[in-house]
Amino acid sequence: MSIRNTTFRTCMLLGASALIGAAIFYGFSYIGVSSVIRTANFTPFYAESIRSLWIGYCLQAALLGVLLIVAALRPHWISRPLVVICGLMPLAQAVLAMSSTGSVWGMGSMFAAAIFVLIGAVLWPNRPEAPLAPPPSEVTSATAPPP
Repeated sequence: MSIRNTTFRTCMLLGASALIGAAIFYGFSYIGVSSVIRTANFTPFYAESIRSLWIGYCLQAALLGVLLIVAALRPHWISRPLVVICGLMPLAQAVLAMSSTGSVWGMGSMFAAAIFVLIGAVLWPNRPEAPLAPPPSEVTSATAPPP
């Protein structure tokens, strides 16, 4: 495997790790968000909307992480533009949430994931690596030329 493919896989797996880490971080902080919503006396519509958006955000980050793992292991199964678009989603979320919440750890993780995905997209393999030909000693009589 070439250094380019190794770097591509490493970037995709680091991006996936950052996204799954952010999903876990925000998943565990759901308990705190739920208690804040209870004490804030929101109307039921807004309270449930915030809860569902929070869980949806966690699931989206986790599913994008899984997509990046698939892209790292089987890049020919997924198109490069799809991964680039999916990589820009955490970047947009990181910028928007950082400007409004100031959450450095979670948004830094999302920003790192987006950077790794974009670097990986530049290093995307052009085609699947071809399997190596068998050594000449393993040539069978059916494929060998007649004497």
